[in-house]
Amino acid sequence: VGALLAYVLGYLFPLTIVGIIVMFFLLYMQGFHHVDGLADFGDAWMVMGSPKRKLEVIKDVYMGIGGLIFVFFVELISIFAIVYAIEFSIIYILIAEVCSRLGMLVCACCGTPASEGTGRYFVKKSDEKFVVIGLILTLLITFPLSGKLGVLCVILAIFSGAYMARVANKHFRCVNGDVLGATNEITRMVVLLGIVFYLYANQSLQPLYNLIQMI
Repeated sequence: VGALLAYVLGYLFPLTIVGIIVMFFLLYMQGFHHVDGLADFGDAWMVMGSPKRKLEVIKDVYMGIGGLIFVFFVELISIFAIVYAIEFSIIYILIAEVCSRLGMLVCACCGTPASEGTGRYFVKKSDEKFVVIGLILTLLITFPLSGKLGVLCVILAIFSGAYMARVANKHFRCVNGDVLGATNEITRMVVLLGIVFYLYANQSLQPLYNLIQMI
């Protein structure tokens, strides 16, 4: 749906505005739950103290400077990455969204379930079987659409999810719903940056490729 929206808006607005609207729409479709998780995760990660203290922060209703900075930069980077990516193809929005869900699945599989909260049910039920199924389904979407770049996006999603689980297990001793939401947002950003890097590198090196072919 986000890709379709970008396609339509591309005829009406400059790409920068399109990227902002698409990003807002994606967050809105999720009920802003994931970006709320990102804010809570940012606050808790920045707090000095024991895992118990960090869990108290991640559960409170306030937003501190850590959460604000996390949300601002993660979503801002994602917006500008979308703007650059859709110059080439709107399909990269779809790839980033699919891979962000794979990142959540990997995080849930690698994480320790919390003692309470709805997120613990996802973490408890997630295992290697679900990750394999998710990986296969994701590759069936991304590889036909973008080939090697699709594989790169899947790899980035896996590493992002695993890293988020490692951070959560270390700092909070568990992975809860807020961590899963933060994983979705951060994985999307990482995958979009991977797409932009790949596209920019190919574009920058194209004159060199042409020169080599001429020689």
